[in-house]
Amino acid sequence: PTGCEFCSGTGYKGRMAIHELMEGTVEIKNMIKKEAHTDALFAQAMKDGTTTLRQDGILKVLRGLTDINEVRRVCVI
Repeated sequence: PTGCEFCSGTGYKGRMAIHELMEGTVEIKNMIKKEAHTDALFAQAMKDGTTTLRQDGILKVLRGLTDINEVRRVCVI
């Protein structure tokens, strides 16, 4: 990022969220009811198409919306 007068020299103006959302599919709901381990829940969420926080951040880097340093800062990569 390059700073300017509008961003107070930071290279960033405003806010943009990166998201991780696990959909409550039938499989996920059943696993929660059975008190499944978080690793198993995560694996099922990935099978169901969940995008992780890191993945969403990297997609936004590739689209030119932010930079990898900012994604690393907020995702603790």
